[in-house]
Amino acid sequence: MTMDSPLAGLHQSNYFVMQGTPFDENRLFQYRFPEPLWDRIKRLVENLSGLPLWVNTSLSSTVFGGKQTYDYWRTIFASGRTPSNQIVMAEPIHLMKLIA
Repeated sequence: MTMDSPLAGLHQSNYFVMQGTPFDENRLFQYRFPEPLWDRIKRLVENLSGLPLWVNTSLSSTVFGGKQTYDYWRTIFASGRTPSNQIVMAEPIHLMKLIA
């Protein structure tokens, strides 16, 4: 995941860095995640699932139809619009709001 990705802040290593905890990036998923990290992940998933874009069933045949590329979704999450400028979300995803 590149740092220009709207989901770059989701990277688990950020938690360990901010806590000052040493870790090996190649073994990141071999560490037991502390409860505060699981709490953040749970809040993120709950808030992400509550976004209005999942409720709009008309999007299923257009925006969500077919397999889309990483760049397609990066554009939507970063701008709230599809690459063809169709509005999908009222505003771009802001990770700090989703985990707060």
